[in-house]
Amino acid sequence: MISRLEITITVSIGILLWLGLCVWGNVSPLDFKESLKLITSSGVIVYFGRLIYFKWFWKYPPFNYAHKMPVLEGVWTGKLISDYKQEETGTLIEKDIKVIISQPDISNVFVKQVSDESFSKSYADSVVVDEHNDILLTYSYLNEPNADVRHRSEISFGSVRLSMDSKNSVELKGNYWTDRKTRGRMILVKTKG
Repeated sequence: MISRLEITITVSIGILLWLGLCVWGNVSPLDFKESLKLITSSGVIVYFGRLIYFKWFWKYPPFNYAHKMPVLEGVWTGKLISDYKQEETGTLIEKDIKVIISQPDISNVFVKQVSDESFSKSYADSVVVDEHNDILLTYSYLNEPNADVRHRSEISFGSVRLSMDSKNSVELKGNYWTDRKTRGRMILVKTKG
């Protein structure tokens, strides 16, 4: 959702651009016909400038200082510790996992999770920066176990809430829970990206 600040900045840039084009083209702002052409040109330039910024530039300095959206994109590896006990041993399940986070633009994030037994893909994702500048990544997902383990691990839905301390930008920690009545912890470290 576009914030009031973003709207103010966008409109201000559009007005300044229009006035700059008026001066550059030696056009009076009161000349309605010529001024309308320059307003249209300013609008097109601002539109494509915003499109380019929010699609690509937002991730890189100095542009990333204009907002609080963190760049989580990359490959994360770590552990999933479940409260589900293995039938054979009675011990809690602990798995190595790989999580791939992509951010195709400033307002979207997608999460894939891979383990030796399953593949998960998010379908509802959110990144929020709280009042302490800590980062919260929440998402819901569909987990598809490999065919050879579906006798003990069904297809399931779940949700995850991970957090990152603003001072430690390489570690995500949090909890997950599923519709199979299992839950657990996840600890991830950024390894690539």
